[in-house]
Amino acid sequence: MYFCPILNVAQAMMSMIKSESLRATRSHNMNDLSSRSHALCILQLKITPKNGGKAREAMLQLVDLAGSENTISTGVDREGAKEAIEINKSLISLGRVVHALNENTKRAKNKQIVVPFRESPLTIILRDVLEKECLCHVVLNCSCSPALQQARQTAKTMAFGDGLRKLAAHQKS
Repeated sequence: MYFCPILNVAQAMMSMIKSESLRATRSHNMNDLSSRSHALCILQLKITPKNGGKAREAMLQLVDLAGSENTISTGVDREGAKEAIEINKSLISLGRVVHALNENTKRAKNKQIVVPFRESPLTIILRDVLEKECLCHVVLNCSCSPALQQARQTAKTMAFGDGLRKLAAHQKS
């Protein structure tokens, strides 16, 4: 983790560059520079008008999720397999949270299911963004491959994105 106060745009850019340099990567059979961790950049903004008016506050969370992995396809070593397992566990937890939140939008208040935010540090951190009404944009970088062995992975990524889309649509209505 990397924390620092930022007073201007140049400091924000330097902070992003520093944070990116701390991110773990590894090469494997399918990617020369695979991210081995999720990256979260949380910016707490406070804007104070020069004329002394009321200050406004906002939070911006930028999240780059490491992709789920099939350890057989990637051919990673023992350490890489451990990383892949942890990445996949957190993504599965995030999928469960999105599914539960979507399910609760269809149910009456007294029949709602428990949302498993506590399964993963990732879902704990993202709880505010997922649960509350926030302005949220999601960009899915789905690597689609014509290879038949990648079809299942692509379908899973697209289904996850569709779940996020549905959640966002329910929050707006």
